[in-house]
Amino acid sequence: MDDVVYMDIGKIITNPKGVSSTFVVLTVAVEFKKLNEDSKELKDLVDDKHKVKEEEPVAKKIMANIKSAINDFVGGMTVEELQSKRLSLKTC
Repeated sequence: MDDVVYMDIGKIITNPKGVSSTFVVLTVAVEFKKLNEDSKELKDLVDDKHKVKEEEPVAKKIMANIKSAINDFVGGMTVEELQSKRLSLKTC
């Protein structure tokens, strides 16, 4: 599967909606498929093991956007909502 790229986002620690004393810890990784094999930017972004080079500026921007979206998502849910969706969140 040479066209699949892996990006480790890392741990995200945030609070659910309305509970500042409770923390949620998420470990996030993303796999995506390369749509344009000839893209120079993509070639520069991915190493020989099909992993995103996290030190690249575009990778940092992607990770920041993903972390922000997840913080917004989790911050908009109560503890009960998060617990009820726990199994489905593992593979989203």
